[in-house]
Order: sequence, then C-alpha cells, then structure tokens
Amino acid sequence: MRLIALIFICLALTACSSTGEPRIPAGCSMTDCFFERSVRDFDVLENETVIVFVGAQRCPYLLKLDGFLCDLRGAPYLEFEDVDERICPFDRSFVHAGLFAGTRVDELCRILEVKPLTDDGLLEAYVEEGILPPPPPTNPAEIQVKEPAEQRPPATN
Repeated sequence: MRLIALIFICLALTACSSTGEPRIPAGCSMTDCFFERSVRDFDVLENETVIVFVGAQRCPYLLKLDGFLCDLRGAPYLEFEDVDERICPFDRSFVHAGLFAGTRVDELCRILEVKPLTDDGLLEAYVEEGILPPPPPTNPAEIQVKEPAEQRPPATN
C-alpha cells in the first residue's frame, strides 16, 4: 500500500511543472505544529527520521528524533506522548512504536525537530533515502561549443 502511495506521489510531483517557488500541498498550512490525533500515516526513513502525514489533506511533516533505543522501522503505528497533544518543535514531545510493536514502552524517541514539508521537500527526502529515483530534469540545458575557425597564417608575397 505504501509503495503504491509513493509511486503516486512521485508521478504527481514529476507531472507538475516547476515555477521555481516551493509548492505547498493543497489545503496545507505551513505551521510548525500539528495535533497528534491528526496523524493519518507515516514513513520511517531511518532511525532518526520519520515523515508523518497529517489531516485529511495528508500534509507531510519531517520529524527528527533522538533516543538511545529509538527504532521505529517495525512500528505498525506511532504513539505520541505530549501534555497538550500538540507536536511542536522545542516542545517536550515523545513518540514510540506502540504496544504491539514488540518493543518496551520505555523505549521513547524524543522529537527534536518538526518541520512542514513542501512537495519538493518531500520528494527530496525520498530521493535522499533511496526510496524514489531522482526525477528527470524539467529543462535540460544543452551546451553548445563553437569550434574556433582555423587560423591560417597571412599569405606573404
């Protein structure tokens, strides 16, 4: 299911023309915080990096994590721990793999950074981790080299 979603995202992103400005996903605000109850899906890129999709529009957020036993690769779902149920940068928020992942509950990952992603940022994150191939260039430049005219020595009489 995730592979199909990734392929769809890749095709949708490469089909769009580039205007040079970052594309914000439709219906997404670029705020630094989200409610933990709004998380719909997630992709674990590595032990310290997770992308969560928030809300009905599936707005992507990049989470940078820290923890000695932080391993969410086998997590069926993410469980957040925060006092006000808002996940924000510079907040005391934690995430773990949940009860059914076979990990201990005390294996918490502290959320160090929360960053909303644009479409281009999401594609770059997937390309950096090797999940998607790099998209082809939208306007490949051609280099044209003109051969210098042969210089002949001036004719002497």
